[in-house]
Amino acid sequence: MDFLISDDGELIAYRGVGGAVVIPEGVRFIARDGVFDPQVKITTLTLPSTLLGHKHKLGSDNQAHVLRYNESAAGYTVELYQRDTSKALAANDELFELLSLDLPDLESYEVAEGNLVYRAIEGVLLFKHDFVLDIPKRSPFPFKLECSYQEYIHSDEAKDTFSGPPLAAYLDEEIVTPELFASYQTSEIFDLSTDNLCIFYALKAHAIREDGFSWFPKENNIVVAPNLHSCDLNSIIVLFALLGFCYRQELFDEEQAKVCRAFLYFDEANCYRRAKNYGLKRVCQYYENLWAQGFVHKPVIENYVDATEQLFESILYGTVDDVRSSLDFDDVVSDEPSIAEEFVFLVAFAVQLAIRYGGVQKLKCLLSKDRVRQYLQAYIDEISYKGNTRDGIWGVIGNKPTFTRAGSLFINAQGEVRNLSPISVEERLSCFEFLAHDLLNVICVNEWKCFYAYMLGRSDLAATLLDKADLKDFVVNLSQYTSQTDDAEILEYNTTLASVLESNPQHVIAFAKMAKSKGALLRLGLIHDLAIVVNTEELIHELFPLVYIDHDALEVFFYRVVGQEAPELLQAMLYCGYDFDDEILKRFATIANDTANHEMVATLLNYQNHRRKEKDSTLAPTSPLTL
Repeated sequence: MDFLISDDGELIAYRGVGGAVVIPEGVRFIARDGVFDPQVKITTLTLPSTLLGHKHKLGSDNQAHVLRYNESAAGYTVELYQRDTSKALAANDELFELLSLDLPDLESYEVAEGNLVYRAIEGVLLFKHDFVLDIPKRSPFPFKLECSYQEYIHSDEAKDTFSGPPLAAYLDEEIVTPELFASYQTSEIFDLSTDNLCIFYALKAHAIREDGFSWFPKENNIVVAPNLHSCDLNSIIVLFALLGFCYRQELFDEEQAKVCRAFLYFDEANCYRRAKNYGLKRVCQYYENLWAQGFVHKPVIENYVDATEQLFESILYGTVDDVRSSLDFDDVVSDEPSIAEEFVFLVAFAVQLAIRYGGVQKLKCLLSKDRVRQYLQAYIDEISYKGNTRDGIWGVIGNKPTFTRAGSLFINAQGEVRNLSPISVEERLSCFEFLAHDLLNVICVNEWKCFYAYMLGRSDLAATLLDKADLKDFVVNLSQYTSQTDDAEILEYNTTLASVLESNPQHVIAFAKMAKSKGALLRLGLIHDLAIVVNTEELIHELFPLVYIDHDALEVFFYRVVGQEAPELLQAMLYCGYDFDDEILKRFATIANDTANHEMVATLLNYQNHRRKEKDSTLAPTSPLTL
């Protein structure tokens, strides 16, 4: 006998040979475990009209449904079981859990006519006409997945919490709207399990309204809509409508595949970053595989997006000849103002990529084209010293770059494009030297190279440049400006010092020691809010004796120390060897008194007494340093 069935209609065991299996009429439940031997290959499973699912025990944490006879509806209804007294079970109510089977060789389900709970479409098991409960592992519907559902969720740690089969809904409409998705999301089926993979089959849809996805949870949803028009791919890709499988060319015709590919590239930064945030490893893998290939695609250039795509790829991975061949974009760059303005940004970004990753020969090749020089000159306020203080040369060659315009390419937490490593410090400085002579009209090129070498932690390289550089005049000249100056070089100099003090203060200390040995002190007074980057006792002790700081900057520094209630920083300041004059000490005393910081007043008094003992102080005995 193939089937072992209990007196109350529960199938306890199947002992047949597999193949096409038909469960007998009268079976109402299937036991959860031990019924089907996984070694027995069942290819087709037919469910009887009497089948409800699995038994449910009151008090169980598993979600249950109730089959009721509804006189007003003149028939049976299936309702989600609520554990409260308002929905007490009647004597003829049937309580059950939805069917969940794991049959590794199953190709299709069939359901006998008259079943009140289930039906099958093309071998796929559905509940209540709308929701898919199980896609057989061997089923090709609606297309062949890269792996089975079970393999898919176990291949991704972020999806290990998914339980049971994928939960799916058919969307028969040609235009998918926010209201349609909302109606499914509020349906009782979604109360079954919120951590299942949810698949929406919109096989007829040719458009999806973009605002319909603003709330759509992305980490466990797939939308299958192979008939979308090309113009609608933007919204569906941005929101990971091809989640889990990302771009699959066989789902689209040639034109759609081309648009899909282009959009994935065009929105790479957003798509990859969001995939990382949501733990979507397959989407991340798509991009990482693309980057790892490291070759230059040669698409037909039809617009400025194609042109810049090939240009970026050539700089990052190609040869100088690849860069040269990528510069023939005049025919596809419109003079329409908005496109021309956008292309200015993209060309500037391409130049930055060359300085950071491509090298001096690729940079020379870029600037050999008049139109590139024209666009770069239009954007010179951002790429050169004349720009935003954050976006000067240091923002390109520094240890952590801050590109003026990221474009479409993904930039990681370290500031690197596509997780790439920058070219050597020597090559980056060669790029700077070429740009300085060719376009920026920088005078002290050797001095700037020496300065950058120190800031990059390459004092050995800087030592080879010292004979050609007048570092004393360089440091002194950059210390002559007032805080109101808008001179590009002083902005670049101080922005770089502030950036390196924050990340690698020892590099600044090495440069300051060298400058002091040449008879010049670094002026740190023009660094905005010095206390943000010089904020430890150790750094104060090392740095202050090597530099000069304006009174106004020292006053701001002291305000920060008082605000932080950090007397140990004041102690470090006073006893580090910096020569504080009487005027600034009086300012410190006034601030300490005005803020009623008695501990710091006492510290200043002690320092005053210490100074009196060491030398003849000009501070009067009636100094305002009083408690």
